[in-house]
Amino acid sequence: MTQGAPFRRGDRVLLALGGGAARGMAHIGVCHVLEEQGIEVAGVAGTSIGSAVGGVLAAGKLSQYEEQMRSLTRKGVLSLLDPVVPRSGLFAGTKITELLREILGEARIEDCELPYIAVAATLKGGEEVWLRDGDLVHAIRTSGSIPGVFTPVHHDGRWLIDGGVCSPVPFAAAAALGELPVIAVDVNDQSHGPPEGQAAQSEAAEVEASPGTLDRILAAENLHPALHEFAESVRSRGTAASERIAMEVQRVRERIMPEQTEDPPRPPGMVDSLTDVAINMMHQLAACQRALTPPDLMIVPRMQGVGMFDFHRTPELIAEGERAAREALGLTSTTEA
Repeated sequence: MTQGAPFRRGDRVLLALGGGAARGMAHIGVCHVLEEQGIEVAGVAGTSIGSAVGGVLAAGKLSQYEEQMRSLTRKGVLSLLDPVVPRSGLFAGTKITELLREILGEARIEDCELPYIAVAATLKGGEEVWLRDGDLVHAIRTSGSIPGVFTPVHHDGRWLIDGGVCSPVPFAAAAALGELPVIAVDVNDQSHGPPEGQAAQSEAAEVEASPGTLDRILAAENLHPALHEFAESVRSRGTAASERIAMEVQRVRERIMPEQTEDPPRPPGMVDSLTDVAINMMHQLAACQRALTPPDLMIVPRMQGVGMFDFHRTPELIAEGERAAREALGLTSTTEA
């Protein structure tokens, strides 16, 4: 994935962080590796989720943001989505903005620790827009206005949408921040397999904490005493008894419905369909732009099977970002380059 020689401790670089919704959690892992290798980030440009990770990095709040994202469960992700009457977008994005506001407060781009650019696009014409000053949270929200999913943002007399429409990985914006090498991260590649990071422990704990079928039966009101006794007996005998019952149920089902075929796969939802198409198009556009203006180092995490709202997989995706960064840097371990 490299375009030039590996970097060494003390080198200064510029980051171009691409869009990709939850897949952008891999950007955090890339930042981890650069820090541990002593490679200094001197400026950052981001598109969509890349603008969020880049913004908190520029403001010196990456650890706080990471802590929040690592704690998200499936239910927590859903609670951040605020549906509206679908005129220009399915979600208002207010709750996501509030989450960012808790971390960043009223921070302004010009006051950040690092030079920063959030990339957006005009709704009419798709013209690329660089947000280089003003309210940081507003810039991040604007850059992440995925068409049809989040409502556009009105800014300086124009309606702006997700910067991925015109610049999925902001190579040019990053290069404009200074005369330094550019490290770019594209999180929309689904051709090299799934992430190699470990699944989130918090998600496993959430599943384990969910009440089982027997618990729900025992908790039901007006349960016949005989059924209650049977259920208690099954539970007291442990998983072996439960598995035996499940096998018997399956056997009887096959005898009753021998010709039943598997149900057809459930079609993807509207949001998944729209965003998957958009993300694939952005990946192709980014590849074309990369060929025209190649960065000094290209990092491409493995993202097959990662959905738009899979933020509950943040620990796994961060680990994949770390793996991809080490591979691109020519590292075989966490030791110094």
